[in-house]
Amino acid sequence: MMRKRLSALFRNKTFLIFFSLALAVVCWAAVVLTVSPETTRAINNIPLTMADSSTYAALGLDIIEREEVRVSVSVRGERSVVGALDASSIIVTPDVSSVSAAGVYEVALNAQKADASADFVIESVNPERISLTFDAALSSKFAVTAEISGLTPAEGLVAETAVVSPTEVTVSGPELEVERVASVAAVVEVNATLSESLRRTVTLVARDENGNDITGGSLRIEPATADVTVPILKRGMLQLDIGFTNVPEGFDTSSLRYTLSHTEIPIAAAAATIDNLRTRTVGYIDLTTFDIDETYVFDIQLSSGTVNIDNITQVSVSFSDDNFGSKLVNVTDIRVENAPSNYEVEVLSQQINSVTVIGRSEDVENVLAGSVVAIVDMNTLGGIESGEFNVPVSFVVTSNSTTWVAGVYSVLVQISPA
Repeated sequence: MMRKRLSALFRNKTFLIFFSLALAVVCWAAVVLTVSPETTRAINNIPLTMADSSTYAALGLDIIEREEVRVSVSVRGERSVVGALDASSIIVTPDVSSVSAAGVYEVALNAQKADASADFVIESVNPERISLTFDAALSSKFAVTAEISGLTPAEGLVAETAVVSPTEVTVSGPELEVERVASVAAVVEVNATLSESLRRTVTLVARDENGNDITGGSLRIEPATADVTVPILKRGMLQLDIGFTNVPEGFDTSSLRYTLSHTEIPIAAAAATIDNLRTRTVGYIDLTTFDIDETYVFDIQLSSGTVNIDNITQVSVSFSDDNFGSKLVNVTDIRVENAPSNYEVEVLSQQINSVTVIGRSEDVENVLAGSVVAIVDMNTLGGIESGEFNVPVSFVVTSNSTTWVAGVYSVLVQISPA
């Protein structure tokens, strides 16, 4: 049965044609692989890789012009190996060993295997030589300036000065070309209305003294790109005020009348920051060292990302002599607080002389020595030991809540076991 089918198949003319072709291909492949296993092939469009520049860089030279070529390399080897090769399998470099001074050189091209262990042979390179022009090299550093065009902030917002990173780059190349460079710019074309900050990465451009782009030469800018950020912020008014420290118990600080050189300043910040503005306390005045005639100056500290639009950096605070007065009293009412139960504390000082009382003029006039009480807080002494100690005191003016004692005072106390 099988013989009859095969016999019928071989009597079919179409089958015989295809069978003959297949048998011929198999026979040809067998001959090629056994009789002629090697082949020669051209690898085309291999890019030129520049050689190590140290040889001509040591002479102060740089390549200012070169032929743009795509190299073809002829290779030989086993068919299976050669057939798998492509342009990345071969590295072609110019031989610059003969370069000794500025000028035009016809240099040979050298080809080598990208993988040194690959089993094939490089037979020829086409073209064999190329032309390279060398000239004196120069490197200079330039600040990067941002050039923003077509940017419109949305209503109620303000575009702040662009921030560029890096702020400085190195421009290198032929001396004559580098000397033409007057500036390096990061150019950003927006042409849009923005309601949020802009961030772009752009290719840097070298400019001559007339502001024209320098193109077509051999200049190199490193790094070649820069990140440009244009903050889009919301405007607002920041209210300013001051505070007080060492405020006596019961003292009414609202009685202190003072004038600020700036009660508010215009700022710009993120919308969330502006929408949640609170009065900024620019500094504190210590009432124990208060001086009516002194003008207090405080720096305005703003959080990161907030712009001081008018660049107002300080606030001065003054107090009117018409509102304030002072007098000296001798305090004899000295009281001890927080004395430990296992110790006796005796105040040896009979009175505290020349205590300065400050406040509104009419209130100060009514303060008597008996209405000023000195408080000796034993907690300020720390560890209690027997002996005599100078202990700081605080004061309370019992006659009103609009005057206070300025200055630092102390009394002598005797501490002994109970």
